[in-house]
Amino acid sequence: MLRRVYLICLVLIGTLVYPIKGTAESEGQTDSSNLTIQDFIELGSQSLKSTDATKITGANIDESKVSQIIYVSKSTEASDTNDGSQKKPLLTIGAALEKARGYLSQGISTKIALSADVYREGSLKIDYRFPKVPDGVVLVIEGQGSTPTVIKGSELVPLSAWTPTIKTDKGLIYRIPWNYDFGNNGGPYGKYGPKNILAHRRELVFVNGKQQRQVLLEKYKYTFPNAFRGTGSYEYLEFVEPQDALQHSGSFGVAEKSENGDFLYLLPNSNVNFKSATIEVGVHPFLMRFYQVRNVVLRNISFRHSVGALGGTAAVIFGEEWNDKQSLINRNILIDQCRFEWNNYQGLYLFKTQDVTVKNSVFNYNGFMGTSSDNMVNGLWIGNSTNFNNWRGNLSDWRGWAISGAKHHFAKNVLFKDQQAIGNLTSGMWFDHENKNVVIDNFVAVKNSAGLFLEVSPGPFLVKNSFISDSMHRAGIDISNAQNITILDSVIANNPNQIALVGTSRYYSNSTAYHLGEVQEISNVPVGVGPIAIRNSLISSETSNQMLFFANTGNNRMYTSVFQNNYESSNNIYWAPEPKSFLLEPDYPSVPGSPVADIEKWKLYTGDNGQWIEPNFNSPEIYDYNLSNLEVRSYSMPEELRQKLQSFENFVSQINRK
Repeated sequence: MLRRVYLICLVLIGTLVYPIKGTAESEGQTDSSNLTIQDFIELGSQSLKSTDATKITGANIDESKVSQIIYVSKSTEASDTNDGSQKKPLLTIGAALEKARGYLSQGISTKIALSADVYREGSLKIDYRFPKVPDGVVLVIEGQGSTPTVIKGSELVPLSAWTPTIKTDKGLIYRIPWNYDFGNNGGPYGKYGPKNILAHRRELVFVNGKQQRQVLLEKYKYTFPNAFRGTGSYEYLEFVEPQDALQHSGSFGVAEKSENGDFLYLLPNSNVNFKSATIEVGVHPFLMRFYQVRNVVLRNISFRHSVGALGGTAAVIFGEEWNDKQSLINRNILIDQCRFEWNNYQGLYLFKTQDVTVKNSVFNYNGFMGTSSDNMVNGLWIGNSTNFNNWRGNLSDWRGWAISGAKHHFAKNVLFKDQQAIGNLTSGMWFDHENKNVVIDNFVAVKNSAGLFLEVSPGPFLVKNSFISDSMHRAGIDISNAQNITILDSVIANNPNQIALVGTSRYYSNSTAYHLGEVQEISNVPVGVGPIAIRNSLISSETSNQMLFFANTGNNRMYTSVFQNNYESSNNIYWAPEPKSFLLEPDYPSVPGSPVADIEKWKLYTGDNGQWIEPNFNSPEIYDYNLSNLEVRSYSMPEELRQKLQSFENFVSQINRK
């Protein structure tokens, strides 16, 4: 009966739908060979056609092809005039890449073997067009130690370069000449960009490995453009003397205008022995950039301290500047056991890539985003973490527009397995616009602005075996004009709202067909919400002001239509201290206190067969969600991770001090 009503509704409202016919299964923790997904979309419109069954394989690189190894080391024997052999290694990665270009252009697969040292290099470019590299050639760049090789975009500033300048009651202020005029960059986000100028800056200073708090010595007034896109304008106001601006130890500021002296000022913490301190200052906007490459492996390398601007670069980039009609240009990419941490903007950016595997890698502590992609086809992400990101964006309370712990546009045929998103000051993972065939398996998202955000995409999305809790601002799962969503065997608990739906009058554009691999014109085709299926899951609130289902904003008729016609639920458990925690027929925003329902009314309204059972979580206050009375997906945050979360929250409090 429900299905008949659903089909009638399609005729009446003319909305695109893609009924779900099956599910994708995956086995194993890190082996990608047995992970597949069926393209189970049956399109409800003649404007778009479904694709055939597709296997998600990720990268397939034959590293046994490597016949030439170039060694790089920081040993006393190393020199860039050497031949790059094991006995006579090169000194820099830049020199190794130059030598590798010669081999690659001759069709010789090559490995660059990096010793377990710190390399202070950046702006390294690998371009397969000049000279042209034949198809099938493999490039491996690999750290050789038991711990990752580290590439840093910062320079080590000798203590002799620092001049003690001003003595204050907070301590002694030092300075160095500052020749890097980074300027202000509010990003290309128009009137939706961050307001605070600190979020427009990109200077980084580390003392004994700890990031220092930035303050503004040069004050500006920023005027936003009255547009969806574009940059604003800056009006210089005044210079604040360092002794007045640096009110807290562990802080720094730059005076980059010539009239103010071109200096970087630093007030170290009182417990720092400045005579023996290690001081690093970021100088490189990116560390590595790959142009139109194929068969590339990055393994066991840590990328840190790049100073890319908001909306610009990343520590490591695959691709060129945005070109909407450019074909897929990077193929067969493997990122394995790498770390991307403490970069000003983001760690890794993938642009127009096909056949990608990212596994056992870390994207933590970046100023805005851990990682992002545009136009990724056949992507396999296994065992990665995106934790503690957006500390710089948070300086401007900028958490949602254009950024996330991990953010993906136009992804097609991708699987994310054993992913972790903890403590991001933005959403944990966001699929933004026109994503198709996405599987999320064993995703843990705790203490993010929102756990999982699905937006303007035909799907299907399969979320299974996942745990999402303690979101700080929006919802555990935020669904905005996304379709074909199945949630299986998961727990969504203790979020401001557990599941929030947004259904506004949005449309697919002609570019949608291009991004999803279709050729038909689909201009101005409306995109709604749903269908949605939730099975064998626990949806639970911990406080009386938390809703189980909620309409965040948007078209109320779309929200109502989902649960009356496009919603299927079975064998779920619900709980909330306030029984009336299901929102029905919202009249948002004109009438506050929209109608809410308890479980019995909800079941009559939707056909849900769920049960109302209070889960006996062990200790939610310390993120211990193990259960004694229910056999459902559970989670308990390890002590070490809880300590890191607390440490990050302390750091955020410190850099947000006025």
